[in-house]
Amino acid sequence: MRSQGSVLGIDVGCSPTRRSSAVCRLDWDEQHVKWSIARFRAVEPDRTEAITRMAGRVPLAAAAFDGPLRRGFDVIGRYRTAEHMLTRRLQPFTGKPGQASTPVGKLLNEHANLNVAAVLEHCDLALARHHVAVHEKAVAEAFRSSFLGVLIEAPKALNARRSDRSDIFFRHLAEARALQHLVPIASPVG
Repeated sequence: MRSQGSVLGIDVGCSPTRRSSAVCRLDWDEQHVKWSIARFRAVEPDRTEAITRMAGRVPLAAAAFDGPLRRGFDVIGRYRTAEHMLTRRLQPFTGKPGQASTPVGKLLNEHANLNVAAVLEHCDLALARHHVAVHEKAVAEAFRSSFLGVLIEAPKALNARRSDRSDIFFRHLAEARALQHLVPIASPVG
């Protein structure tokens, strides 16, 4: 892991009237971690202005989107295997990715693609370094509550609701020191 850098995360929303979408830039160095957040409506120019204002020309190691994506950023339109696996038993307790075969899932997929297009056009995004890349640039689909939920041995015991699930899961994993195993911590230069 680099000793400093920035990543971008976008919570994909679909509302043209409410600011239901959000972009967050997380920056770190050896001593600090900070983040900035901007909310926006799912229309132009709001989307592109918020993303550009937040990320500008800051070099980004990666950009993650809370919406369904596939290579080529075309319409998914089907129930994906990963969605099926995450919803079959765990969904009531961990949440689920947007089901790309439903009308709402298709709309979420469309808006995720529009957000990716804005990032690719207006941001300085690093090249992908993983084997199963969605794009040559470091773009990823990320569903925070599902990701965090599968890290918890008994998510049902936490009694989280949809509105607070990712916060409760994150706090639980942080208190259990489970997140430290995900990212190798660089030794301080000294």
